[in-house]
Amino acid sequence: TYDGQVIVTWTDASAVNSGYRLKVDSMAVTDASLASATASTYTDAGLTSTATRTYCVSAYSGSESRFSEEVCTSGNARRTDQAVVASFGTRLSAPFTSGSSANGFLGQSVAVSGGRALVSAPYEESDAGVVYHFTRDANGWSNGGVLPKGGVDFRFGWSLDMSDDHAIVGTLPEPNRTASETVYMYRRSGAGWELTQQLTTADGARRFGEYVALAGDYAFVSSRLSDGVNSRLYVFVRVGNAWQLNQTHQIDDEVQALSAGADWVAVTVRQRDAFQSHVRLLRRSGAQWTFTPDRLRNQTTFNGQQFFNVVRSGRAVDVQGDRIAVTAEWNEMQVWRFDRTSEAWQVEQRIPNARSSATFGEGVALSEEDGEVYLAIGDLVGNRVQTHFIEDGQWKPLGDLRATAGQEVDGLGRSVALGGNDLVIGAHPNAFGTSTLGAAYFGTLVLQPGAVSASDGTYDNRIQ
Repeated sequence: TYDGQVIVTWTDASAVNSGYRLKVDSMAVTDASLASATASTYTDAGLTSTATRTYCVSAYSGSESRFSEEVCTSGNARRTDQAVVASFGTRLSAPFTSGSSANGFLGQSVAVSGGRALVSAPYEESDAGVVYHFTRDANGWSNGGVLPKGGVDFRFGWSLDMSDDHAIVGTLPEPNRTASETVYMYRRSGAGWELTQQLTTADGARRFGEYVALAGDYAFVSSRLSDGVNSRLYVFVRVGNAWQLNQTHQIDDEVQALSAGADWVAVTVRQRDAFQSHVRLLRRSGAQWTFTPDRLRNQTTFNGQQFFNVVRSGRAVDVQGDRIAVTAEWNEMQVWRFDRTSEAWQVEQRIPNARSSATFGEGVALSEEDGEVYLAIGDLVGNRVQTHFIEDGQWKPLGDLRATAGQEVDGLGRSVALGGNDLVIGAHPNAFGTSTLGAAYFGTLVLQPGAVSASDGTYDNRIQ
């Protein structure tokens, strides 16, 4: 997190001075450390992350009766070229249980919130699936075991999400399975999690739980209708400790990704019998969620039509407050940012795929911590995660995160999750065709303030 300080430094070019005077936005600073002929630095603490201040330094002799000319400099409380520390604290690899299969796909889905994390391995235990839970303390991240299941299911953990003290886990149904699938609801209990409820649907829909999202007291679950193309979106509300079905929405398209925020839900869909796709939005009013007329698209045009993507359109999406990040695929993979201004959503920025990777944007995640807004973009084949933060209204790069040395086959970035400045990355290697259990990476995104130096020329008896 941003630690709220600017370090001002200067070079002493005077042989006759007694001390220094520092002004911050024209106001003189009272600090005993400046009353020294050899002083050369001052730390201005307690700033907000977007503060802009002007610093002026001058030398004085005697009892502050004679001053040199001032040297002034100004800027934000951070410098982009010195701002980034994005690091991995831990790499944890499966198996965590003796029942792990030869290819458990650890890292298929990840989630993180409040120092807790979930990482799924939906092909472990003979494709029954396992979800591992983790806790962060002063020593880093550690595995606390697996989430309990109420019964035997198929590919448990294909999708999952967390919000505060609650979690939701979906499944991917077995091929040709006709029975209703199950979605599992959890609540924190001490150092672990307890299964509180199993959600099902009796309306004949298939793939119930293929995509899930959680935001506060609301849970969202997608399914496919019997035609295999059209979809439903179920909205559950938590009343006390019980989850109740609140609404059902039919979507005349195929749901491909799902993300929920406090007041908005973003659903990426591919239109029936077409490669064109877009993002549909649900907005909360009281306890009700209603689809808005919005259809978020990028500006790519082909044969007179606008496309978000082709084939695997909008496969990753995340919503945070009034921002949405979504992966788009046309001639090259890209990530698009939409911001809401007043009542309108509009394209604010395109983050290009500099390496022309076919899996750029495999996973995307947004978060906000101490006034800083972060974005993480996974690139499975590129084996990296690209990180960004917002400065002056635009995404600025933090840097690329790479797999641990000797683990380049991990397939870093299959999934990504941000909770504050906690970062969790799933790294199962399906893109490489290897047989490995996969891995999960845990790290932190930290903005560090840069040093502001005062120097704009040489003058007699002047600080330079």
